[in-house]
Amino acid sequence: MLSTPIFTRIMDTEAYGEYSVFVSVTTILTVVATLNITNVLAIKGINKYPEEKEQFLANIQILSSVSVFIFIILFLCYREIVCQITGLSTKIMCFAWGQIFVVPAFEIWSAKQRYDCNYRKILAFTLVYLICNLIVVTVSVMLSENKGEARIISSCLVLIVMYGGLYFSNLRCRKKAFNMDMMKFALRFNLPLIPQGLANQILSRSDILMIQYFQGTSKSGIYSLGYSIASIIVIFTMSVNNVYVSWLYKKLDVKKFQDIREKSIYMLEAIFMIVTLIILTAPEIVRFFAPEEYADAVYVIAPVSVGIAFTLVYTLFVYIELYFEKTGLVMLGSILVAVVNIVLNAYFIPKYGFVAAAYTTLVSYIGYVIIHFGAVLKFCGEKINIYEVYDLKKILLLCIVQIIVLLITVTLYPYRIIRYAVMIIICLAGGIIVKKRGILNAG
Repeated sequence: MLSTPIFTRIMDTEAYGEYSVFVSVTTILTVVATLNITNVLAIKGINKYPEEKEQFLANIQILSSVSVFIFIILFLCYREIVCQITGLSTKIMCFAWGQIFVVPAFEIWSAKQRYDCNYRKILAFTLVYLICNLIVVTVSVMLSENKGEARIISSCLVLIVMYGGLYFSNLRCRKKAFNMDMMKFALRFNLPLIPQGLANQILSRSDILMIQYFQGTSKSGIYSLGYSIASIIVIFTMSVNNVYVSWLYKKLDVKKFQDIREKSIYMLEAIFMIVTLIILTAPEIVRFFAPEEYADAVYVIAPVSVGIAFTLVYTLFVYIELYFEKTGLVMLGSILVAVVNIVLNAYFIPKYGFVAAAYTTLVSYIGYVIIHFGAVLKFCGEKINIYEVYDLKKILLLCIVQIIVLLITVTLYPYRIIRYAVMIIICLAGGIIVKKRGILNAG
């Protein structure tokens, strides 16, 4: 995000779109090739094997590596077909596979640090990575004539080197690394989540690929900028989610439902307030991040921001499904929503342009919330009363209010003074709420 104002000014929309397509392709491939090894599996394994957590993390790192290696062999056998489908050269795809190989290392390492509450280590690593990435990639792009390719290769190299260090750190284990029981548990838990992870990435990345197909790389670059700015929300939702999941499972273990019921509302209120502030300032944010040729990206930010915020709502229910190891339900719901999103994009993008993709994304995320709530109610109802765990009326009210705010805010974009006045009121109200409730005490 911090580098976006730089790259939008030294790369045209075509080159920016090329990089966006690369990110979309590698993100989708990562889910399948790595067996979707994420911090959710790592935290679930740590809870299951608390005395052998280092051994478990080493096992899932090995499992992911073997899977990626198999996919690399398949790619080498069918590289011409893959390159034709993705539109990326063999050289670029080789760097992509190097990146994919080490990406799970950060997920695994950071899960352990979060479980042990070592957030300073994550912060330190992230800052070093961001600074190195920004310097190396910026210099590479400025010195190169092929700016899209330069950004792709240089960013891959920085990631491979730094994540590679975490990779070998994860493999360090006092006990014998390979454990068949741990491998079986990881596969049983995670295999149904691969289609779910793939569906999630298709939902978030298919927009760019379909816009490129229907309207060209330049339009996909503009949409990508709007989506990237909206992804500021991801910083907050992922940070909250990564802390919330381990906290939630500890509370569920001791059946402290009231704590979950209370804090979940505080969490949603805070995220929705941040979303509102971002969409109110969308015109100014776009002008800061990019030159005039990217101006239309402003109409992408509001619906995508609200859609991303809704991911926090549906994960409230997904984590309950995962707690009871109902991974099949998560998979089926995610696939259904991804298919709906592709169908909506195929119809609305040619008819209304790339902005339509932002609203189909929002509709799809709303569908996620409905499906996963229904799944928890039906298939986890015997084990837990979801009405005791979450205040569903307040959650529904917050969601409705957020959608209304979205529709009103888009009409206020020409009226800067009104938008700023609303922002001041929201900030004052937020400060009063935080002070009154003591929300910052996570409990």
